[in-house]
Amino acid sequence: MIYFCSGRPTPGSARELQTFLMLSYGIFGTYRDQRERFKAVKKERKYGEVGQVESHFLDSGAFSLWTKSAIYAKEHKTPRWAYYDTDEFWQYMDDYAKFVKKNKIAVDLYANVDVIPNPELTYRNQKYLEDKHGLSPVPVIHYRTDLKWLSRYMKEGYKLIGLGGLVGSSNQTDCQGWIAQCFDLVCDQPSRLPRIKLHGFGVTSHKLLIRFPWWSVDSASWAKVGAFGSILVPPKRRGRFVYDKVPYVVRVSWESPAKKHFFTMSPLERAGVEEWLSFIGIPLGKEKNGEVLEVGVVTCTYTRRVANLFYYERLQESLPEWPWPYESSQLGGFGLR
Repeated sequence: MIYFCSGRPTPGSARELQTFLMLSYGIFGTYRDQRERFKAVKKERKYGEVGQVESHFLDSGAFSLWTKSAIYAKEHKTPRWAYYDTDEFWQYMDDYAKFVKKNKIAVDLYANVDVIPNPELTYRNQKYLEDKHGLSPVPVIHYRTDLKWLSRYMKEGYKLIGLGGLVGSSNQTDCQGWIAQCFDLVCDQPSRLPRIKLHGFGVTSHKLLIRFPWWSVDSASWAKVGAFGSILVPPKRRGRFVYDKVPYVVRVSWESPAKKHFFTMSPLERAGVEEWLSFIGIPLGKEKNGEVLEVGVVTCTYTRRVANLFYYERLQESLPEWPWPYESSQLGGFGLR
């Protein structure tokens, strides 16, 4: 499984860990760091610099458009779908297509400008980008969409399809059941191997990451967990760190006091966290009376994010090589090494 790092870019040496990257076209105009990170990818590709991104998946900004559609509907007293027929929207579509073509050296995959959660308009946009602009965007279907749309894309020969609309719902039983149905459809051969590749947009649930044979997912958890003062620490089994169990979310920041915190743990628990940090080569850090004495996960958001990137890198390496067979009744584990 490929783990695409999405969310706000992290500077410095963390870029060397972001070999699989997802940036969002929809917020390039808002966040300078997104634009600068994209420029860096172009430069790396052009000159072959160290830290080169192996694959960049460009998000189309569909969620930003979905938010705009709600504002448009309220202001104009129309259904929100009306926004997707405005001049503004069609200009966005053409600008997105132009951007992809102009920057193809730095864009390996790019999503359709999907309409959450409208399969008809999403399909219309897919064909517009293909027929009008000669592009090959990754098609997207959304949670709760009738699976006839997944079948349709498969029958039309698409080899990579994105599952969207999962953010905020992936821990719900109904959502997990819908994802399972998607994989049942894709893995309908006697071998139970997937016939096509599925990408999970915004898949953060550990259970979902290891349960299904995703070709790829993207998530900003590595950055968000670090920003909230925590790091991900895998449990141990027989003296080794394992990744088929849910990681511990350990609050470590000296600026983020909590009832359950690294500094309130038992000596044995703290030793486990320190062993993990030693294993990935990340310092704990020190502070005294509000003064940073040593940069580390205790004192620096950036360092916590790097530590979390290391966790997801190890998780990615621990999963079976794609493709692997999917068994509906199996809820976890899969004999991960």
